Amino acid sequence: MRMIAITGIAIALASCNSQPAPENATAQNEMVETPVESGAVVANEPAPAPQPDATNVIEPAPAGFIPAALRGRWALTPNDCTSTRGDAKGLLIISDKQLRFYESRATLGRVEESGPNRIEADFSFTGEGQEWQRRTTLEGQDGGRTLIRRESGQDAMPGPLRYSRCEAA
Repeated sequence: MRMIAITGIAIALASCNSQPAPENATAQNEMVETPVESGAVVANEPAPAPQPDATNVIEPAPAGFIPAALRGRWALTPNDCTSTRGDAKGLLIISDKQLRFYESRATLGRVEESGPNRIEADFSFTGEGQEWQRRTTLEGQDGGRTLIRRESGQDAMPGPLRYSRCEAA
């Protein structure tokens, strides 16, 4: 009789300490705490599935091209956009493979880095009877209203140049 009582107590204790195994072991690891309106925290709710966010999708620019977001007419001063006398010395026109300045042109060469609003590449410049090479970075900012141009290499311009997009004509 004494053996039956000890066995019964052992079974009772074992059942008190055991917890039911989750149906899916992975589901147990994915549980999160969720706040509720009262300020209390409810535990053991499944974690929500990650949702794709269109704003985080980065479309790469086609290889060998200046990103479309950087193309267009850009000005160092507002008068560079509207001059009809041909004296817009701060006007920069960007096409798919070329930068055009007042008295020079630059053709896209080897692309180091490219994204939807940025490119860092080697450009071959020509102008006023001279030729030169420059590493140039173009970066669109302010939702496409501002362009920052930086150069590196021998005789590069110090500091960045800030352009504003010209209004469509």
